[in-house]
Amino acid sequence: MAERFRALERTSRDLHAIIRKERDPDQLLERATAQLADVFGADGVSIMLADAHGELSVRTSRGLSDAAKLDRKRIGEGISGTVAQTGRSMLLSGQVQGGSDPTASESMIAPMRAGARLAARYAPLARA
Repeated sequence: MAERFRALERTSRDLHAIIRKERDPDQLLERATAQLADVFGADGVSIMLADAHGELSVRTSRGLSDAAKLDRKRIGEGISGTVAQTGRSMLLSGQVQGGSDPTASESMIAPMRAGARLAARYAPLARA
């Protein structure tokens, strides 16, 4: 588990470098998603952004089901909403009650900010 958190820290530094260089927001999110998938060897990755009303929705993803891509959560609701509200990462093992992907067996969810907007990053690391 400690190695995964060190990988997350390295990825965070790499993503900040991408952010400084990339000016197109859509391209930035696509590159960040690809990097997260590569670093973690994840079966699926998504980046959720909060709108002006505090609702999180998937903005970019890799390997997510269509149903998971449509998932929406308010800040403070569900796993992603709780991570966005508290600002604390979560590492989950086993099937997650109420999760948007019933095949995910291990997931890491980490908060991040995109300018002044809250976002929650969700990365199923392995599927059953």
